[in-house]
Amino acid sequence: MSTNIVSTFEEQLKNKDLTISTAAILSFAAYVDSINPTTISELNHLLDEAKSELLDHAKNVLGWDNSISLVSLRSGCEIFIRNITRGVNDGNINECLKNVKARSESFSRLSLNNRSDIARKGKLYIRDGMTILTHGVSRVVHELFANCKDYKRLHILVTAGGLERDGVRVANDLQRMGIHTTLIPDSGVGYFMHTVNLVVLGAEAVAETGGIFNKLGSFQIGVMAKSFNIPVYVATEAYKFTRMYPLSQKNVPNSVKDQELIKRVRPAELDAAVEFASVRCDYLPPEYITFLITDLGVLTPYSVSDELTKLYN
Repeated sequence: MSTNIVSTFEEQLKNKDLTISTAAILSFAAYVDSINPTTISELNHLLDEAKSELLDHAKNVLGWDNSISLVSLRSGCEIFIRNITRGVNDGNINECLKNVKARSESFSRLSLNNRSDIARKGKLYIRDGMTILTHGVSRVVHELFANCKDYKRLHILVTAGGLERDGVRVANDLQRMGIHTTLIPDSGVGYFMHTVNLVVLGAEAVAETGGIFNKLGSFQIGVMAKSFNIPVYVATEAYKFTRMYPLSQKNVPNSVKDQELIKRVRPAELDAAVEFASVRCDYLPPEYITFLITDLGVLTPYSVSDELTKLYN
């Protein structure tokens, strides 16, 4: 009997240490291990059907329609499927299925370990005594700083995180690790930028352009960093690479239905007649990014398109 991929995904999401993409990959790995197709075409059909079921559930039940969460989920599903089925032909189905399941197990295992791999690569680009600005909550960036703390003296400037104030949690976590940390207001980034040596961001998703979708405010930080000639590094997993080609902020997949965010962050003292608008993410174009530190290596933004071409062709 095959695993119910939706219920497995819901269970994986309860682990707050997992990204949406990783939860999707682990759910798919469990599903692949439970199926026994008799032909390659049946295998492909089952995988496509499972992907559609997961995406439909995300849109209709979890309310992720046209949201960055849906982009992360789709990219995790598609990259997993491409990786495990690449090169599979209509040979012996038992041999093919054995290879697919082995790749599935290997890829899911790697997806759990790639954060530490990125941190090892990234710490080579961080010098002792640096003042680093970061924005948003990123597990990969957290791992990178944790990897540096015993070898390098750092001063991390953490933005407060707007109305959600998620920067407070990030700042507390870093300080408890023994890293010198300062919380600054989002509106003060321009004032403090002259003290910064490096900007390090995470990413919700990476577009084919090499730009990133990340927490609202990333775009203005990138623009200011460039005006000060300060490098911007993005630490992110390669499974967040997605075949999107945004041309402007209008193409950012922020859901117009995301009333949950609006209700949560709308100031209580704001008059009911005043319209309130907020979104989760903005788009930082590739010209504002110096390097992407990934499990595939340290890439220029314009290498992302090449990596996606290798995967899909």
